[in-house]
Amino acid sequence: MIPAPNPFTPKTGWEPKVIVGRDSELEFFSRKLYEARRGRCDHFVILGDWGMGKTSLLRRFKDIAQGLNIFTSLVSVNEFHKKNTDHDGIKYLIEQIPRKFPVEISELKNFTKLMHALDVKILGRGLNFSKKVEGIHPQTLLTDILLALWQDIKSESEAGVILLDDVQNFLPISGIFTILKNVLTDEQIVKETKFLFVLASIPSGWEKFQAKNHPIGRYFSPRLTLQKLNKTDMKKMIQTTLDETGVIFEDEVIKRVISHTEGNPYELQQVCATLYDKQIGGKVSLIKKISEMTQIDDF
Repeated sequence: MIPAPNPFTPKTGWEPKVIVGRDSELEFFSRKLYEARRGRCDHFVILGDWGMGKTSLLRRFKDIAQGLNIFTSLVSVNEFHKKNTDHDGIKYLIEQIPRKFPVEISELKNFTKLMHALDVKILGRGLNFSKKVEGIHPQTLLTDILLALWQDIKSESEAGVILLDDVQNFLPISGIFTILKNVLTDEQIVKETKFLFVLASIPSGWEKFQAKNHPIGRYFSPRLTLQKLNKTDMKKMIQTTLDETGVIFEDEVIKRVISHTEGNPYELQQVCATLYDKQIGGKVSLIKKISEMTQIDDF
């Protein structure tokens, strides 16, 4: 019998079949989304080491919001360098945010009207910025963009959710965080729009903002820090992922996986994917040394 396709997702961009151990974070987001729909947008940041599931959690946030017909944009921030400017960062957000909404850019009438006024060419779902844009302060630019976008979506969506992943990539142009804070505290933005911003970063990428009373860290709070999964959640993730595949991992194998991966969701997916591909007759056991099966010397 041909085994079912490997259900584990060890590569970046692949969604795990199941998310466990994040119930409190999902409940927290649902509460913040409820508040945003009623006009109180409490922006926050998620912190977690590599492989802890920040991106998967943001995608689940997106699913929750879109399930309520909330316009949602999930942007994975590209790497920026010292040669870049705050203008570059803001232009990046201006291009990425609307193109991740569930409509064509051409349907965003107020946004496209503003782009034309700025001599910005719309090429498919991308933008070709003009020199005219460089003459506008990035804070003013982002404020006008959000106001225009809200006019475009407010008749169909009770709020707008902007999820920014890997914001540590903005650190070379860290002034963009001050710009973003200033825009989101602008009186017109607060009174006339309902955009909820959620940022995600590795802890070291947010460290400079965690100093006592730092205006950025204080504004994007509370902070949600993703912890390692406990043994019960890890076992549940493995067994639930294997459901309906016809493949089982023996208990001793699961124990070894849990011990080796130490609560890191990404490493768990990586090890289990390798084990799944080595299964014999629908079973993964300790007949062979697991180090041989996984090619992980210290497993």
